[in-house]
Amino acid sequence: MSGSIIESVLQVKQVQNVDGLHLPLFCVIRNRANKERRYMVPEHLYKFQKLNEQTLRNLKNDILYFSVPASFNDPFDCSALNLNAMFTDNTVIEIFRRYLHDKNIQADFQINSIKDVPQKDVDQIYQASEKLFKERQDELLNKRGCTCFSANNTNILLWSHYADGHRGICLKFDTSFEPFTKVKKVDYRLDFPSVNLVKMMFGNSDEVIEEASKPILSKYKCWDYEEEWRIFHLEPNKEYVYPVEALNSVYFGLNVNPADLEIVCLVLQGQSKNIKFYRALKDKSKYSLSFEEFTYTPYIAIPK
Repeated sequence: MSGSIIESVLQVKQVQNVDGLHLPLFCVIRNRANKERRYMVPEHLYKFQKLNEQTLRNLKNDILYFSVPASFNDPFDCSALNLNAMFTDNTVIEIFRRYLHDKNIQADFQINSIKDVPQKDVDQIYQASEKLFKERQDELLNKRGCTCFSANNTNILLWSHYADGHRGICLKFDTSFEPFTKVKKVDYRLDFPSVNLVKMMFGNSDEVIEEASKPILSKYKCWDYEEEWRIFHLEPNKEYVYPVEALNSVYFGLNVNPADLEIVCLVLQGQSKNIKFYRALKDKSKYSLSFEEFTYTPYIAIPK
């Protein structure tokens, strides 16, 4: 019986090819649920970038890059999970009951407390649960892709950390376009997230998604200044082409090289007539950034 429990516990539902993106079920809210929660998603999200050859290629080809979470700057990212907090006596009892029910096994004893569950089955349930989450953590860290955004484009630390010390750029995306409709908000917390194992193993699709998303959408409270949102992809190190109209504006950092600014403007003006450009300005009376829109005119177009 114990071996069968392990097999049952390790069965995790997945779905692929959701709205053109190959995504795991535990990383995506289905269309119906997504529409219900659509009001929570900001109209625009921002992506900070350093300026290098790869960034320019991505801008030219309208590409988002999905990197592996193992490369992120937070060692707890996508891997923090409190298995001990999840593995309560009541959880073990409910998993055992559900297992017996699903297999149409009639127990010849009452199951009222943890003492009524054979110890070998308790051990097997724990081992199977631990194995399941170790496999899922390895999968999320090394075998899935993730791209990250912020709801804030004025935070000085974000410019310092992710835009090469204010020498880079910040891209403004319209979230009504794919793949931004699948964006999920990061939850900032003091403690590791805890997953409801019963819902994870026996729940409906929405419950499975809700529980399995917790470790990949949870970060320590000290990161909350990032106001982060994420999109996940089934494949790591994957390039995804977004609609050109999705990129609304580009913000240039305080320390951007003038030549780099011109190159970005030339590339993007060749992509879209509606793209807007802004340059960062330092506030003169407080620690704050503001942005001033400007029109870029290439040298060759200036009247002589």
